[in-house]
Amino acid sequence: MLGIPQRSQEEIIFVLFLLIVLFFLSFRLKVLDKEGNIFSFILGLVVGLFGGLYWLILLLTFVVLGFIGTKFKYETKKKRGVAEKRRGKRGWYNVLANGLIPAIIAFFSPQLGTTGIIMYTTSLAVATSDTLASEIGVLSDDVYLIINPFKRVKPGLDGGVSLLGQGAAFSGAFLISLISLLLIPFGNPEFERNISNFLFPFFFGFIGCQIDSVLGATLEREGYIGKGGVNFFSIALGSLLAGGLYHLFL
Repeated sequence: MLGIPQRSQEEIIFVLFLLIVLFFLSFRLKVLDKEGNIFSFILGLVVGLFGGLYWLILLLTFVVLGFIGTKFKYETKKKRGVAEKRRGKRGWYNVLANGLIPAIIAFFSPQLGTTGIIMYTTSLAVATSDTLASEIGVLSDDVYLIINPFKRVKPGLDGGVSLLGQGAAFSGAFLISLISLLLIPFGNPEFERNISNFLFPFFFGFIGCQIDSVLGATLEREGYIGKGGVNFFSIALGSLLAGGLYHLFL
């Protein structure tokens, strides 16, 4: 049966304290707007209560890395017309697009076991990989369409990829997977620090970013889904691939 796993009173208090502090910091730093902060708090609470404190810290790691990527050379990106609007401040739609899948996985984590940890880490690896690829890749002048690598396109175009962006995507998936491997075992001792538990989220986090670009170059450009939908489905597909193959072979 589904239910909130038993947590110590200290852990619950720390989760709530951390979320409240970050709620106000987000307003102060203008990371999210009012609605985005509310949804972020709710999703963070689900992750913290069902996945645990270290799952929440990993989620916050994605938020921090995404914020750094957004602010990186922001004025340069603004001059080039490829910067995020509202100086990078995100709303509820962005929060759900990137955070709903991780929260759903955390909610079912007591039933999913180690496979759930792989899926959760992969979901954040995809989100981080895509965010950094988008925010840093737009600084490149050599951008090509992912479904037609011989076609050069403008920076910021849906489905456009570059060597710089791919390097950022690689780094994002690598960092989240490495931090997860170091961090999560403190709260989930059954999650061993081995190469498989690193490679699965790392590889499929990067692959999920490529799926995002393909969906952007096809369904998004044709107007079937928006950017948030692309983020949501790429995170979902990356997580399902990682979790399914991990469960099948390990």
